[in-house]
Amino acid sequence: MLFRAVIASRTHSRSVEMELQSTYRRTVYSGFEPCLAYDVLYGGHVEHRLMHAQAGTLEHHQLVLDELHLDVGQYDFPVIAQGRMPQDAFCVSFAVAGNDVTRYNTVLAGADEVQLYGPGAEFLYHAAGASSWVNLAVTEACFQRWAVACVGRPMILPATLSTSIHLDPARRAALANAICAAVAAVNWRSGEGEIDAHLARDVYRSLLFVCTDILSKAGAQIRSGRSAAQERNFRRILACERIAMIECESDADAEFAISDAAEQIGCTRRALERTFRRSVDMTPTGWILNKRLNCTLRDFLAPSPSCSVSGTALNWGFRHLSRFSEHYRATFGELPSQTLSRSRSRLRQSARSA
Repeated sequence: MLFRAVIASRTHSRSVEMELQSTYRRTVYSGFEPCLAYDVLYGGHVEHRLMHAQAGTLEHHQLVLDELHLDVGQYDFPVIAQGRMPQDAFCVSFAVAGNDVTRYNTVLAGADEVQLYGPGAEFLYHAAGASSWVNLAVTEACFQRWAVACVGRPMILPATLSTSIHLDPARRAALANAICAAVAAVNWRSGEGEIDAHLARDVYRSLLFVCTDILSKAGAQIRSGRSAAQERNFRRILACERIAMIECESDADAEFAISDAAEQIGCTRRALERTFRRSVDMTPTGWILNKRLNCTLRDFLAPSPSCSVSGTALNWGFRHLSRFSEHYRATFGELPSQTLSRSRSRLRQSARSA
C-alpha cells in the first residue's frame, strides 16, 4: 500500500513502537442535515450554509490518531462553510476536487495550492458546485518533531494565521494520495470505531512524514503568505457580516445595516459591493440574506418548544413575514412551516422510540 511504501522509503526514520489512541468514523448528512454538521473539523467549529433547495449529501470521514486529526469532506452541492480551526493545532488544508469552483478565504483554490492555518484561524470555504476537501491538524510540537525526523530540521511555520503556498503537481498529488490511501485503508480494514494498532501506527507515520517532507520543500513560500488585497477582502467580508447581523437582529433594515457596516469598516458601499462580487460572486445583500435564512433553517431543524415561524423570522430580522416565506421557499424549496412541522414530527417519533 502507498503508506507502507512511503515509510519504507524514509531510511532515516526511527523505528519506534507507539501506542496510539485512535478512532475512525464516517458520517453522511443529507437534505438539510449539513446545516447542523458543526463538528466536521475535530476540535474546530464549522457553520454550513445551504445555497438552494437542491437536495445534497455531505460525506465526512474523521480519523483521530493522538495528536493528529484528519478530516475529509465531500459535498455534491454548492455550500458556504465558515468557522475556526482547532485552537491547539496547526492545519494543512486543500481542495481535492472542485478547485475550479472552490474558494478558500475568498481566493480561488488553485490546483497546486495548499492552505496552512495557525491555531484558531478563521476560514471561509465557498464552493459553487460539487467539491471535496482535506484538513490535517496536528500540534506544532508533534509537527516539528516529525519534521526533524523526516528532513533533519524544523519546518518554518507561517507567521500569519492563514497562508497559501504552491506545490508542484507531483508533490501535491503525493500528499493527496497518501491521505486518500490512509482513509481507504482504515475504512476497509477497521471500519468505524477503534483502529487496529499496527494500522494506526503505519497511517500516523505515513501522514506526518509525507506532510512534513512535502511542505518543507515549499521553502520560502511559507513566509510569503496571502497578498494584502486578498487578506483585506477576506476581513472586509467577515466584518461586514458580523456588523450587519448584529444590526439586523436589533431590528435594523438589512440595506441600512450593510451601508452602516461599510461605514464602520472604512469603505464606501460601492467598494464593499465590489469586494463581495470579486471575492464571493455575490452582493452583500444576497450574502447576508443567505446567512439569515440559514440561521432560521437551523432553528426550525432543532426547534425549541416555543419555536414559531413568526418568532424565528423576527429574531433574525425579517419583519415582513410574507416576504420572509417567499425568500425561504425560493432558497430551500418549501415553506418554513413545513420544515418546522417535519422537525417536530421527527422529535415526537424519537421521543416515543426512546
